[in-house]
Amino acid sequence: MIVALLAVLGVDLLALAGLRVARCARRRRVTHRPGAFVGAARAVEGETHGLNRR
Repeated sequence: MIVALLAVLGVDLLALAGLRVARCARRRRVTHRPGAFVGAARAVEGETHGLNRR
C-alpha cells in the first residue's frame, strides 16, 4: 500500500526497488545471526525471567 502511494506521488520505481532490496537484506542479515529467534514468545501468566513487559 505504501509503495502504491509513493508511486502515485511520483517517487522513482528504481528508488522503491532499492528500498525493498535494502529491507529484505536487513531482515535476512538479522534472522541469520547465530542465536537469533524467529518466533515470538508470550507469557500468559506469572513472571518470566529474561522477557520484559510491554
